[in-house]
Amino acid sequence: MTAVPAVGRRVPVVVRATGSFLADETADVASEADGIVIETPVDAGRFVRKGDVLFRLDDRTARLRLEQAEAALRQAEARLGLTEGAAFDESTVPDVAAARANYEAALAAARQARSDAERLAALFKTGDVSQSSFAQAQTRARTAEEQASAASKQYEAARNAARQAYSAVEAAR
Repeated sequence: MTAVPAVGRRVPVVVRATGSFLADETADVASEADGIVIETPVDAGRFVRKGDVLFRLDDRTARLRLEQAEAALRQAEARLGLTEGAAFDESTVPDVAAARANYEAALAAARQARSDAERLAALFKTGDVSQSSFAQAQTRARTAEEQASAASKQYEAARNAARQAYSAVEAAR
């Protein structure tokens, strides 16, 4: 057996291995909005802090939807006659004003038809008007009253629709 003297020298510490590394900590990340990822400024495996931008989404579709919603809001405001700083007044809404005008016209027609029927009733009692003319006047009066009732319901429906539209506009603002 021979002895060899010990020699001091620097030996590099290198480990050669095949495999993969696993991170001590991981996090699942999800966007609050749908979209196509157009940029990833962070490399995989890099340490990140709260608030760091991990990816950017294509926002063209979202911007288009926002523009459409804003246009719809402006149209609704215009239909309601809303202007900056003005209070909502349902009577100025065109649909409500038209329904009210129809209702008032139907009421006037019903009053006229009722007055005609009452006048013809008096003439019928004296024999100056035929049964047929008197019956027609009563029918016209009933029809006019039903039309006034229908116009009243349409007016109330228009008022309700205007109030609901105003509530929707307020919610959208």
